[in-house]
Amino acid sequence: MPELMILVTNRAMFNGRRLLGSSIIAIVAFACSVWTVIGSGAQMALYGFVLLLPGVPAYVWMRKKQADEGQKELATEEAMKLH
Repeated sequence: MPELMILVTNRAMFNGRRLLGSSIIAIVAFACSVWTVIGSGAQMALYGFVLLLPGVPAYVWMRKKQADEGQKELATEEAMKLH
């Protein structure tokens, strides 16, 4: 992903060989992950999914809190510019 950001923002720094290497590593890692999930069986995959679910409300709460703090900082900066 960082290589794609460099491609978009600064083409002079972009290196295609580096992107190719990162892509190959990502594809192999994804294939290994899928193979592991398939090998563990449906029941273990379900247990893993069920264990991830309690984290969703915490994630949503943290993102909302972060967005609220960002809006407060923005409002403070705008107020400082007006004075």
